[in-house]
Amino acid sequence: MATVTYEPEVVPTRTKPAADVTRRARPVLWWAGIGAAMLALIGYTMIHWIASGDAHPIGTGVTPVPTWMKWSVKIQEIGYGIGGVLFLYFMAVRPWRREGRFTFDSLFVLAFVTVIWLDPGPSYFALYHDYNSYFFNLGGWAASIPGWQTPNGQHIAQPLIWDLGAYLCTFCAGVFIANALMGRAKARWPRLGNVGLVLGSFVLFFLLDLVAELAWIHTGAYQYGSTISGLTISSGHWYQFPIYESLWVAVLWTVWSSVRYFRNDRGQTLIESGIDEVRVGPRKKTALRFIALVGVLNVIYLVGYILPMQFFEMKASPWPADTQSRSYFTNGLCGEGTTFACGVDNGPIPSGTNSIHLDPNGRLVVPQGTTLPKLVRHAR
Repeated sequence: MATVTYEPEVVPTRTKPAADVTRRARPVLWWAGIGAAMLALIGYTMIHWIASGDAHPIGTGVTPVPTWMKWSVKIQEIGYGIGGVLFLYFMAVRPWRREGRFTFDSLFVLAFVTVIWLDPGPSYFALYHDYNSYFFNLGGWAASIPGWQTPNGQHIAQPLIWDLGAYLCTFCAGVFIANALMGRAKARWPRLGNVGLVLGSFVLFFLLDLVAELAWIHTGAYQYGSTISGLTISSGHWYQFPIYESLWVAVLWTVWSSVRYFRNDRGQTLIESGIDEVRVGPRKKTALRFIALVGVLNVIYLVGYILPMQFFEMKASPWPADTQSRSYFTNGLCGEGTTFACGVDNGPIPSGTNSIHLDPNGRLVVPQGTTLPKLVRHAR
């Protein structure tokens, strides 16, 4: 009798269409694309700044820096310098060495460093603030940012060491602290909800920024030259502070914090969404996550702070005489020794070094080669 054998039925494995995989991977790929563009902009700006010959120290000028201010500036610089290096080591390098891979927090901290290039951004169209040139500085890269409008941007004395420490030990550390508090608040008050957590973070960050910036200003670290006087604390003094600064920094800080805190059902942030569907190796996935973080952190800074501040700058008053009289705060940006007034009430805002503008004495300056308009009469 013949034996009949049956082959088991082969059920074809259902695979996700390539289009579906790509769609699910889009969030991380979109942000990575933006991040790559940001890194290209950063690279262009820094290379242009160095190649232009503008990367050199800006001196304090003729005004003697008070002794107490010198001590204040250098203590901050040393403290923030050491703090920034330690923060990078303990939050980025040590976890990488211990686990053999970059954790999300390691990538977050490293990506956070890249937002420093946008620090002069509020002065893109008109001077907003400047640092004390007693800090170690090599001038600034502002004038090398594509499309930069404010004259003499290379004289913004970026405090390189202080900047690194301030951004990491204050702003980035603030994100970690706020997230820890959000976790505790959610456990203690489950009905608070995500909106309550975000609003609580906003209030916390507003208070933190207000305290921190009032301290920084009164210790001579920097000054806010152009502000709306009716919305400014100590208006008319070199230590004046616009209250709307803390409002917009709180918005910025809150959104940064939300990026790290909120996760999907896989424990991933919204920025990493779709990373599992990207068909590349672990190292390339890590690179994608880092570049995506660069993109989102920079876009948040640009949209959530720098762009809104341009509106306030268009409405701001001229720099106080108390500020203009201190050369270590003007640094060749405007005022004495330049052909540019430090802000003008209802006057023209210069759009570059070769634009028509007012000098510190209120005289109109017409750059050589400028063609002035002539009356064209109506046809009759």
